[in-house]
Amino acid sequence: MMTACWPVRKARFVATPSPEPFWRTLHRLADAAYPDLRDGLVTVLTQAGLDVPLDALTQYLTSGPPGLVITTLEDSWRAGGLPALQRLFAEQLPALVIASAEATAATAQVVLAFEVADPALLLAVDAYGAERVVAISTTTREAIRAAITTVFETGQNVGQLARTIRGFVGLTPRQAASLVRYSAGLAADGVSPTRAETLLARQTQRLIRRRAETIARTETIDAASAGQHLLWQQARTQGFVGPELRRYWVITPDDRLCPLCRAVPGLNPDGVGLDETFQTPLGGVLHPTLHPQCRCAVVLSSTRPEQDI
Repeated sequence: MMTACWPVRKARFVATPSPEPFWRTLHRLADAAYPDLRDGLVTVLTQAGLDVPLDALTQYLTSGPPGLVITTLEDSWRAGGLPALQRLFAEQLPALVIASAEATAATAQVVLAFEVADPALLLAVDAYGAERVVAISTTTREAIRAAITTVFETGQNVGQLARTIRGFVGLTPRQAASLVRYSAGLAADGVSPTRAETLLARQTQRLIRRRAETIARTETIDAASAGQHLLWQQARTQGFVGPELRRYWVITPDDRLCPLCRAVPGLNPDGVGLDETFQTPLGGVLHPTLHPQCRCAVVLSSTRPEQDI
């Protein structure tokens, strides 16, 4: 069985930028915030796995039911990983939301007066970060539960099994399943326990980094989009945005454009109002992102932007 490590992907996030000023503003801000958020996530997710008590896992794998293993992982995540993720998002995402709102005000074709101290705005910013943490934490718990059953069927020794399970923390269900297969492949190939431990740690770190990259790309675009939307809502209250202005979905016009995003402009040919959701193949969405690593944006205009779709 092949146990070679996965190749590192170096594809650019955007090959062909959109000419729309709002799109360019959003991506400029998201790109600037991405490295720090990615690196912070790598640290948080790595430490979350290391915080799982290996001795307790080994004991439960030897004499306890699977439920105790799941409880150990989830308790460890709630005690360490989740608070650390909350702190990271609280430190970085609200600033990006506000920066995006301020940059959108400067980019807009109408005069906008942005009030950073608006209580309603600050409340919305705080709520935004909390919602995003809940979504990531839910995915983490799903990965733990989905992979536990299959990992017991791989025939690994208890020590390697415990290290494989500890690596689930912070991954998606799909990544956790791939880690199970990778670890089982090492055992099937007769790799020594010491060497297997080293290879498993490396593969776990690669998966964590990919997870961090995906979250960081998604959350920076989403936070920047949220900032734009909050600015437009505030501008409407101040009388600067009237009903003649509509929101239009703008895609990234390169060969990585996915079918889901490509369909959205056509589903909303006349744009949508400020409080209306865009119709998408996945249901109603207030603003990007539509899916992980979505690169779309929204413009506010009285006319539909020209797009090659």
